[in-house]
Amino acid sequence: MPFTLARFAALRPVLFHITRPANLESIRARRRLICAAGLFAEAGEPHRIREPRGADAVPIRVGDRVVLVNDQRPLRAEWIDFEAGWDLPQLVAHLNGRVFFWPGAEHGPNKYGQNHTASYERHGAIVLRISTQQLLVANPGAEPEFCRYNSGAPSPRRRPNPRGPYTFLSASAFDLPVSRVAEVTFLGHVALPDDTQVRGGGEERWAPLFE
Repeated sequence: MPFTLARFAALRPVLFHITRPANLESIRARRRLICAAGLFAEAGEPHRIREPRGADAVPIRVGDRVVLVNDQRPLRAEWIDFEAGWDLPQLVAHLNGRVFFWPGAEHGPNKYGQNHTASYERHGAIVLRISTQQLLVANPGAEPEFCRYNSGAPSPRRRPNPRGPYTFLSASAFDLPVSRVAEVTFLGHVALPDDTQVRGGGEERWAPLFE
């Protein structure tokens, strides 16, 4: 059966996003998620858009708030098969221009997302849970793009790790089953639906993000 956006939303009805507790106030105020490149530009630090962040989150001041941009510790250049003349700074800029989600269902994200979420929740990260369909409705002009692997965490050399212009594909270009989608991304920023939920900071239950 061909891959379509409607079929994806039906089979993966929930999306999950990982962030830091320090970012919640800003997210609630803006009611949207903004890509790392956008945050760096707002902070007057555009040079960071092409710089790998390594093992530490990067604090930046955006307006009157300090936000944390997540680390990129799994991004190992020596494990990447760069395509079409790409290099690490170009890939980093490509990743930084996107907002990322792990697809799943009410009980949780896919295996990639489970591993990522568990790793960050141990250090107090926050998880947002969002209806796939409601996110699409809240962003009618935005076209999601899909990746078949964890784009920021290439695996060791026993597997191919291509990264380049075809890392993220539109629904019309994604020629694999819905089950093969590892990540869902949006360019730039996305508005959050009113029923977005949040968990983290020691809490086990989901709660409304917006009161």
